[in-house]
Amino acid sequence: MKTKFFTLVLAAAFATASLPGAAQLPQPAPQGQDVPLAPKPQLTKKEQRALDKAARSYETKKAIEAGFAAGSFSFLATSADPPFGPTVSLTSWYCFFDISPDFLQVQLPYYTSGPYGPVAVYLIFETSMFEVTRNIVDEGLYQFVFETDYDGLRYEFSLSYDDTTGRATLSLKPNLGNRITYRGYIEPDPAE
Repeated sequence: MKTKFFTLVLAAAFATASLPGAAQLPQPAPQGQDVPLAPKPQLTKKEQRALDKAARSYETKKAIEAGFAAGSFSFLATSADPPFGPTVSLTSWYCFFDISPDFLQVQLPYYTSGPYGPVAVYLIFETSMFEVTRNIVDEGLYQFVFETDYDGLRYEFSLSYDDTTGRATLSLKPNLGNRITYRGYIEPDPAE
């Protein structure tokens, strides 16, 4: 029974293949003739976006590396982890740490304890008197330590950046106070 059914289906396929307009199976090219190549497939929108994103990521990575080499870049904070209390979301346009070979500019909230909970005190200063220690820990992992004296206090800023994730962490430790950690990203200097 199965053989008879298969024979009927096969016979029907051959019969319809000979009808005009029916799909034809590709025939092999005669000996000695070139076979035309199929056109290259176009990228889908998703593939093109992924390719564009990779190109932008590569350009940003190279710009940040050039900024590190020149000593000119910005850290933009998106959150702060005070020593007590929950993580605080920040607006990166107002919370930054700029570095250039000539100056260090800081505008960051520092959280201290108050009678009703944490209180934000903004550190806003610019100085040309600072020390920098650079260290490349591993391929793509950078660490910097910036030390400065301002208004009678000694501040130590430790910055680490991982270029595989694009994430940066800045840790601030004043000589009188608790350590606070900021999370954010590095922005290359537009002049670079």
